[in-house]
Amino acid sequence: DRSPSDRDLASQPTLSRFENAITAGNLLQMEEWFIDRFVESFSEAPERITLDMDTFDDPTHGMQQLTFFHGYYDQYQYQVRVITCAENDMTVLPVLLYGSAAVSLGAYDDVVRVISKIRARFPDTIIEFRADAGFAVPRMYEALEAISNVIYTIGFLMSPVLRRKSDELLKATENLYETTHMLAKQYMFFPHCADSWKKRSRNIVIKCEANSEGSNRRAVITNRPGAEQYPDGTYERYADRGESENRNKELKCEFKADRLSDHRYMANLFRLMMHTIATNMLVCFRREAAKDIAEIPVSTGLPLEASSQHAKRQQHNKRRREDPLGEGHASTWRMMLIKVAARVIVTTRRVRILIPKHWPYAKYFEQVRQALNGLEIRMGTG
Repeated sequence: DRSPSDRDLASQPTLSRFENAITAGNLLQMEEWFIDRFVESFSEAPERITLDMDTFDDPTHGMQQLTFFHGYYDQYQYQVRVITCAENDMTVLPVLLYGSAAVSLGAYDDVVRVISKIRARFPDTIIEFRADAGFAVPRMYEALEAISNVIYTIGFLMSPVLRRKSDELLKATENLYETTHMLAKQYMFFPHCADSWKKRSRNIVIKCEANSEGSNRRAVITNRPGAEQYPDGTYERYADRGESENRNKELKCEFKADRLSDHRYMANLFRLMMHTIATNMLVCFRREAAKDIAEIPVSTGLPLEASSQHAKRQQHNKRRREDPLGEGHASTWRMMLIKVAARVIVTTRRVRILIPKHWPYAKYFEQVRQALNGLEIRMGTG
């Protein structure tokens, strides 16, 4: 019941006092709230839920609590760790680590907590977990293997043993590039047993690649069924987690989650959660406002997830052209929907918003208005 001309709800000092009044108990409650909202975002049981875990640096420039120097990034910083969902783009759980922490610190507990909530609601859903090599620790494998119907693929550092086993494949890949002068990729699979695994073997997939820039090889550890028969598909499925990294870039750059300038650690974690809520709101708007664009045909006849990177990029570009809001970043929404000159007329019975007649993005404004009206009706608030 407030009009657009009313005074602000709170001044900046009031907001600052509010942030610093947050307690550890409040933050634990919010963590549970994030997970619950994610589980409830599925109206029916999905066949599969893919969870991606990653971190990004959050540089600091003052005397913030638990900010430390990180040698790799060459700066004083926090580290933000997030779990995101590949199916609906939501951030499942944000965590603020101290600046020099190992990225795997407490990661297995967070993953198990999220999976347990999903299992309680959707007992038959297949859960897939992907992460980079920073999370390749025995406790993570053991935690995931203790839960039924969970598939994991995690980056794995190239040890001297793995290098020896893949030397021949790397040489063959380099020879293939020298012959064809085209990007060459080859894959291999084998069981591997590290000293810290208590004499238990786990499956390794290695990708060797050669191009005009040189050659490289990367490894993943996985329990994915069919990895032995299709090591290429196993690795490419892991590589698809790059799209979840784009969600993290949105959180950091588009929603300014790297501005954690309060002195207290708990106030900064609360700020991170507020930035994450804003990101999830955009994700929900994007999903509701997106037009139902059919997938473009793939020349290979394969489903999109099994197609080449070129086919995936074609589909992505097609969708961006047809539906810029459904695939758009926060900056796209600001430009095409939020930041428009308008005249607001408030009367006793209604609020009228008059936008310019020749505004080029008016059709998107109407598209979003209709979608959100439908959302209100479905939620019982219309």
